[in-house]
Amino acid sequence: MCGFVCLHGIDDEALAQRMLARIAHRGPDEQKIVRFADAILGHARLAIISPEDGTQPIVSEGRALVVNGEI
Repeated sequence: MCGFVCLHGIDDEALAQRMLARIAHRGPDEQKIVRFADAILGHARLAIISPEDGTQPIVSEGRALVVNGEI
């Protein structure tokens, strides 16, 4: 099962990294953090389906999405 972190209004990427490290066991296949003007999103990915192209957070036109499960 994947894991998510989000910091809204808190500009501390090191904190987001520590939070993501704490849930890395939920998504050992890939971890990624994306920074925006007012938020930091992180995702720990468990690659069950389509391991080669399921990187998250999904970013497009200045917006981001993190999901749990197959879409």
